[in-house]
Amino acid sequence: MKLDLSDLWQDEDVLFVVLQRVTIFIWILAIVQFYAMELAPCSVVNALTMHGKLSAFISGREGVSFLMVPKHWFTFFYLVGFVIAAGMTVFFINVYSATATLQTIFATILFALHCWRRYLECLYITVYGDSKIHVAFWIGGMVHYFAVNATFWAAALEENQRHVGSSKATTIALAFVLYGAASWLQYHSHFILYQLKLSMDKKKENYTSSSSSSEVALVRYPLPKGGGFDFCVCPHYLAEVGIYLSFAVLTNWSISTWLLVLWVACNLSYTASQHYTYYLTHHFDELERRRLWILLPGVW
Repeated sequence: MKLDLSDLWQDEDVLFVVLQRVTIFIWILAIVQFYAMELAPCSVVNALTMHGKLSAFISGREGVSFLMVPKHWFTFFYLVGFVIAAGMTVFFINVYSATATLQTIFATILFALHCWRRYLECLYITVYGDSKIHVAFWIGGMVHYFAVNATFWAAALEENQRHVGSSKATTIALAFVLYGAASWLQYHSHFILYQLKLSMDKKKENYTSSSSSSEVALVRYPLPKGGGFDFCVCPHYLAEVGIYLSFAVLTNWSISTWLLVLWVACNLSYTASQHYTYYLTHHFDELERRRLWILLPGVW
């Protein structure tokens, strides 16, 4: 029996199975990668994914130093994510309105807004310098933003399969409050980092030629202060988890979205622990004095 791919999107049962299995596979594979980094912190996987000041702790990067791209290519993640999410929103409203609930439509709208905000932040309040990332990391990021939108589609179909029914005002309100608070925390944290890097770059320029490279590096990467940084090392990562959690709330915790949140939490928890290790190495006394948590104040 020949499958007509042009009609696949109209067969919700088949499309649901395909999208759900594909997105579940992607997020499980991503979580497995996280555990690979956790169990083998000096592996090639780590060398491909770490960047910026964290790259100083990586051994084996010499073997993968080729195919490095500028870190400002991060902007492509958010631009692509925004375009797809905006298109998905229009598709849900005009074509898939009978299947996609209001909550799923809100999820795609909020994700589009999130991507657009991050895109503008990358353009106007991010200092990249000469930092680079490996092309494998960049490709992985692109896959992530394609997969997030596919996850929303799978969630819409899953809601229809489970006969979730009408949207709940309390659920939508909770998700919007969570999204708004997390977005503000992330923006504020990024702005603090931006101001800090501008200040440190200015100090770096004033250093004499006799200053050692290690001294310059310490000036460039101090322990941030203010806002969420007064409570944990990486409040912007905590905010990112909160943003994705709001998407899970809106999509009624579909299995694909649940795995998405788990992946984001695992990935950013690992990266936050690497930042904490860096600060322990270079700012141990200040870190102990300020009693900062790694990611979730009062817990970890």
